[in-house]
Amino acid sequence: MDAQLSQSKSKRSAPRPSCPHCEAEGVQRFGQNRGGTVRWRCTGCWKTFTPTPNTRTISPLKVDIIKVAIAKGCSKHTIALAVRVSPKTVYRIAEGWVPKGYRPAYSNGTPLHLLRDLGLVVKD
Repeated sequence: MDAQLSQSKSKRSAPRPSCPHCEAEGVQRFGQNRGGTVRWRCTGCWKTFTPTPNTRTISPLKVDIIKVAIAKGCSKHTIALAVRVSPKTVYRIAEGWVPKGYRPAYSNGTPLHLLRDLGLVVKD
């Protein structure tokens, strides 16, 4: 039981960063950003910051679906709604932007309904 308490205390007592704006040491946790990284708020200047943010990536399957849909002449806004990404992401991929960690290969979890809607799959 004591080992569990000491382990939980060590998780809570992670080193606190200093404020990048005013260099103060007094910071407190202030939720999370959209990438899931802890946000901090300075008690001196009250500004929020994230020391090392997680970059969000788009899956390779979604990139492939977007590229094929663009090649078939679908509207970029329609593609964004179907694949559940922002239209800005579709524009970036259309202009040749390659996302981090992109590998053009399908996984076993292919969402067939999206491929069927785009006319890429006739049968299941």
